[in-house]
Amino acid sequence: LPPGNKDENARQIEMVKKGKAVHDLESVRQRKGGQLVNVSISFSPFKDLDGKVIGLSAIVRDISEQKKSIEQMARLASIVESSEDAIYSVSLEGVVLSWNPGAQRIYGFTPEEIGGRDIALIVPVDRESEFPRILKTVKKGKPVSNFITSHRTKERAEVLLSLTVSPVKNALGQVTLASVI
Repeated sequence: LPPGNKDENARQIEMVKKGKAVHDLESVRQRKGGQLVNVSISFSPFKDLDGKVIGLSAIVRDISEQKKSIEQMARLASIVESSEDAIYSVSLEGVVLSWNPGAQRIYGFTPEEIGGRDIALIVPVDRESEFPRILKTVKKGKPVSNFITSHRTKERAEVLLSLTVSPVKNALGQVTLASVI
């Protein structure tokens, strides 16, 4: 335990003494060299043949990378949410999956109004072939950068835009959706 935290697990140890297990307690531990590490700890009672608690077992897992990933995702989500630029995602079939406040400001649609709807809702009729072509490129894992086009707002006004559409891949490297800025 880091200095000053010597009694941190007193309550959990008392529970184990009563025969109860404690699972997935998040804490901080200190390595031999003094480095602090985020951990998840599970305590279980160790009993003799008569069922009397004679000790405990502890499983400690390093969750530093998980915590770092969660913090990074939260930071990226905050950037997307606070951006003045329209940032949204569409499925490979052209269905709107996410919509940030910048997109709402530019297009006028709330996330609830456009989520789950076809991207064609914002594409003028004379440009309806553009997005399927863009998605075809994105499906191959290639981004489309600085594509100049126009889209329609909720009020049907046309706005001139420069789009960057990027493939978003899953853990297996497969393109699963498109990110649009």
